[in-house]
Amino acid sequence: MKKIIHVLSITILLILQACNSDDDNQEPQNENHDPTVTISPDQMIVRFDASVTEEERITIRNESNVTNFKKCDCGNENIELWGIDPNVLDVENAVRGLRERERGRAEGDYQFSFSLPTVTDFEVPDAIIPSDIIQFTSNTTEPEAVTIAVIDTGIDYRRFFESGGTLYQDPGAPDCEPEDPEHTHTSGWNFIDNSGTSLDLNGHGTYVTKLITSTLEEKSIGYRIMPIQAFNENGEGSLWDIVCAIGYLQRVQQEGGTIHIVNTSFGGTIEKELFENDGLLSTMIGELQNDMLFVASAGNEGIDADTSNVRHFPSGFTAENILAVGGTIENGSDFNMHPESNYGKLSIDVAVPFEGYTISVDGLTDVDLKGTSYSAARVSALVSEYYINNGKPSPVDLKNQFLSTATSVPALNDSIHSGRIIR
Repeated sequence: MKKIIHVLSITILLILQACNSDDDNQEPQNENHDPTVTISPDQMIVRFDASVTEEERITIRNESNVTNFKKCDCGNENIELWGIDPNVLDVENAVRGLRERERGRAEGDYQFSFSLPTVTDFEVPDAIIPSDIIQFTSNTTEPEAVTIAVIDTGIDYRRFFESGGTLYQDPGAPDCEPEDPEHTHTSGWNFIDNSGTSLDLNGHGTYVTKLITSTLEEKSIGYRIMPIQAFNENGEGSLWDIVCAIGYLQRVQQEGGTIHIVNTSFGGTIEKELFENDGLLSTMIGELQNDMLFVASAGNEGIDADTSNVRHFPSGFTAENILAVGGTIENGSDFNMHPESNYGKLSIDVAVPFEGYTISVDGLTDVDLKGTSYSAARVSALVSEYYINNGKPSPVDLKNQFLSTATSVPALNDSIHSGRIIR
């Protein structure tokens, strides 16, 4: 009897060990996180194909029970923000129905709002008018200058441009105030106040831009900056403003302008189910893959952007001309992902330091910066340098060639694509 009990005990122990072994080898459970964007229950974004007539657009709006609509203030007249009555048709069915019913003629997406990281120690600048900004612009086409668009909170013109002549202005840029006799078209567009003046009242855009230009100046790389304002003084923005900003860039390119790099130090997390088809923003970025490289911050939620229940945009979009940037922390000779940086071996292309950046905005005040917003800004500068010094490759080639210069850290293979970092 004792032998039987002994055999049974050993058998049970072996079964338990096997179960534990299976647990050790199981795939980790997906993390659950709340999305950081707020989906609008009564608005959606629509882009018509240019071939759709105004009469056809009216019919499509009526079929979708649209209560009101507006167009982007500058850039692409085919993009609209629709208001819908959720008591008649909820926004999810409105978006899905338009996608299925008008395939190839109109495409719809959700409207949502999100915010930038908080900025401290920023002195709000005095008001400025377009005629004062013209001193900082240049419409010359320097063959060795890289042109960078920064979609953000705008820029503090006076404190930023100490020597002048570094704003990008191209005759091909759309003039959205042609009937205003006081208007002097400068550079970029303000989608918050609907004007040609992108004055930064928040600080994020100024700091991001200054980090880019300081790095380029250290390396003696010529540059031109086009600020596009899509966030207000509180750092609040929406997909609508971003889509309009990309539409503006498309219009600039179509009319003969030249933008090489687009810095997108913003984003948020969306529920995985809403992310699967990438959406309108990703489509529009991909349409510019022969013209512009988009450098996108990975986000500061500290999540696995590949396996959790949410995805980060725009860094997680599949467009080939998006370069997604995470943030690292260095401990002696070891590199790890910073605990606040998002990560993902599929969605993050490369990582650079998360913190340790210091800029001087006006030559007097030093500002310490941290976050993937500034990691992305650092990479925008480095990839711009590579562009100028290596034959000005096309955006996708530029991305791939630039990534080939990164160092591979095997310990980070599960956090970044191929464990790529740049110090």
